[in-house]
Amino acid sequence: MWIPTAEYRRESTATIEKRNARTLELEMQFEVADHIGCIAAGDGVRVGGNWDSRMFYVWDKQGKLLRKVENPTGNGYQDLKFADGRLVGGGLLPGRVGAIDWMEWPSLKLARRIESGQTSRGVPYTNEGMAVRGNRLMLLPEDGPSRLFEFGLR
Repeated sequence: MWIPTAEYRRESTATIEKRNARTLELEMQFEVADHIGCIAAGDGVRVGGNWDSRMFYVWDKQGKLLRKVENPTGNGYQDLKFADGRLVGGGLLPGRVGAIDWMEWPSLKLARRIESGQTSRGVPYTNEGMAVRGNRLMLLPEDGPSRLFEFGLR
């Protein structure tokens, strides 16, 4: 399990931790001179997004920076995942419109976008955590107390 830990401040620093999913024991970590708020673990790479995911960082499994690239989509990703060979990000478009994007990997070309609505509390569904499992999308949008929302994908 890969976890970015950072001060809640733009342009701060972060520590990327790899923890054992069963015991939560720290297995390795590396430092980043930017606020990394989301990370996706892919085949041989880790992709992180800084504050509002303006930049993507791509590291190898040992934490060596392979490349740094501007986010081409305009979506301020709050969470990233790899699913079916694509990088999937849930975040906020300008105007706080929620959207989930599927990007081709490694080009980051936008392949699909689904705009999302808001919870009954007025929070965009893509405001925080996200998981993709097959044709199911799970979103955890609210700061505590939160609710888990599950949607089917087509």
